[in-house]
Amino acid sequence: MATRSAIGYKLPNGNIRASYCHWDGNPEHQLPILTEHYTTAEAVVALVAHGSMSQLRTRSTWDNGSVLRDAQGGFVRDAEGLLRYETEQEPGPLYHCERGDGMEPITSNYPANCWDELMDIEHLYVFHPEHSYWEHVEQD
Repeated sequence: MATRSAIGYKLPNGNIRASYCHWDGNPEHQLPILTEHYTTAEAVVALVAHGSMSQLRTRSTWDNGSVLRDAQGGFVRDAEGLLRYETEQEPGPLYHCERGDGMEPITSNYPANCWDELMDIEHLYVFHPEHSYWEHVEQD
């Protein structure tokens, strides 16, 4: 089951611009990735610009073949714990636009705790560029 989230940033006028993320939206999963890999406004803007994503950080592609297995039949993982595939990408987001569909980012002045009405999400992650920090907002 998916834990839906949105990842975005605060604009100078107070609006939020965000993109939908389908899998693993719980703060225990998303916040460590966001705080380690998306620490600048430029990185966050680039992340959101491609629109909706299936996952925030994976080696998976839309045509990745089988998961690699070790000699004992267990899954092979990289140093981050991400599954390895026959055909894979460097760790990063898996965007819906890479398979020819998906949603564009949304810009709205909705209060941060009401974005579930816009995207049917459970969690919103907002980067505040003026102070370079991530805010997690659970939806009402």
